[in-house]
Amino acid sequence: MRGARFLLPVDVDTRDSPSWAASHFALILWGMAAIGVVVRLALAFAFHGDAYDQESFQLAREGLSIAPLEVYEYVGDGHWNYPPGYFAWLWPAGEITDVTGIAFDGLVHVPAIAADVAIAWIVQWYLGGRGVGVDRRLLATGLVLLGPLFIAISGYHGQIDSVAILPAVLAVALWDRGAEGRAWKAGLLLGAAIAVKTAPGLLLLALLPSVRSPREAVQLIGTAALVPLVLLAPWLIADGERVIGALDYPSAGNAGGIGLISTTAPNGIADGIRDLGSIWNLLWIGAVAGLLWRYRPSPTRAAVIVWLALFVFGTGFYLHYLVWGLPFLLLDGALLAAAAMQAIVLVPLIVNYGGLFGSFVANRAFDVPMLALWLYSIYLLADRVLAAIRGRDRSEIPTASRAVGST
Repeated sequence: MRGARFLLPVDVDTRDSPSWAASHFALILWGMAAIGVVVRLALAFAFHGDAYDQESFQLAREGLSIAPLEVYEYVGDGHWNYPPGYFAWLWPAGEITDVTGIAFDGLVHVPAIAADVAIAWIVQWYLGGRGVGVDRRLLATGLVLLGPLFIAISGYHGQIDSVAILPAVLAVALWDRGAEGRAWKAGLLLGAAIAVKTAPGLLLLALLPSVRSPREAVQLIGTAALVPLVLLAPWLIADGERVIGALDYPSAGNAGGIGLISTTAPNGIADGIRDLGSIWNLLWIGAVAGLLWRYRPSPTRAAVIVWLALFVFGTGFYLHYLVWGLPFLLLDGALLAAAAMQAIVLVPLIVNYGGLFGSFVANRAFDVPMLALWLYSIYLLADRVLAAIRGRDRSEIPTASRAVGST
């Protein structure tokens, strides 16, 4: 029974919440999950998805079949800038395609689709443990399962951001809830996330300020580093220079965030930021680390600050990077902010995935909302940073242990 209970949503006491939603909580959750999965699968197998990423998946699949330890060389520069974590699905997906004829470009979406469901479950489970009401838990779940951004990225685009961030979401939730053995559990989960994409490693900045001892810090960092290093070891031994070069990819996106300067200030400022490259990123990451260590907000609030800082200051930005941050806004109770961000990017999603770029109207229909997203991210970041400096962990989770925020 314990195993079965783990697979079900957190129990709801209908005596305290006698609403229809409370009485049918599990039914609504599974219904949203079913709708979300069906819509995503339909998109995944009806459309090819992002051409560049699909080419990358195909090249990696071929490389793993021909010469597994030379896959980074086979795919070529720019086509696989991640650790090898997702290889665990690409190879069997290719085999399934060869045996059954099921489209490979649809199969590569499946882990991301499953990850969306798991993220939604973790969010509602965590909020339930904080005493959040049924309606807010269902809304938070719906923002993942039925949210247009999540559907577009995992269902249509086919990017693996949900797969990468899923273990990190669970890591922060377990850490914040003070789970027994949280250091090695969170460390292994973060390590699994880093093994798919390196960006979740930034969440160490959010967890380290709340360590209980130097030993816990060593356990957290050590286990987080161990998983990707072990998985990378065969490729590092075989072709270390090429692998390190691939992982050093800084992202060249200028579709949002500070990259918007390249379209609004062609006076050398954008070129200067791009030339600084890694130095610029190290500067803002160092500033965030110092802020969090000095003022020590809660882990979920610290995670929100980390991702908002990346959205504001990161030199490369793509729409699918929002998947990294939105689950943590939900964990922190910022449902309105998570919904607003998805609403803001709705038109850019249509322009981007509809292939509408080219005309002045379409380009502005993309740029203007993305500028609004950047400004909104700046506002959210400033609000959270000021709250941390003032010693107020203004989470929007309505529990006795936390004050309720308003944004």
